[in-house]
Amino acid sequence: MTSNQLQRLYDSLNTEYFEAALPCCKISWSRALTRTAGNIDVRRREIKLGVPLLIEAFRCDSLFGPEYLVCGVLCDNCDSAIREILKHEMIHLW
Repeated sequence: MTSNQLQRLYDSLNTEYFEAALPCCKISWSRALTRTAGNIDVRRREIKLGVPLLIEAFRCDSLFGPEYLVCGVLCDNCDSAIREILKHEMIHLW
């Protein structure tokens, strides 16, 4: 998922779940996030999403099973995991 696609997803979730009340926020990928799938800096309005747990964990050679819980939601692909983590991080802005 590209940065533009992440931004469009943020905008879509903002409308769907937060009535478009959340401020603009920079969304980016991070390889440094290895113990968490996402992180937000509320003051800087920046969300970082972890490549290891959101992308690489769903590869067939991953140490994870074919599906795992992300924020309490069973995810079986990286798109659903990204969506759940992004929603979770957005709650911190709310």
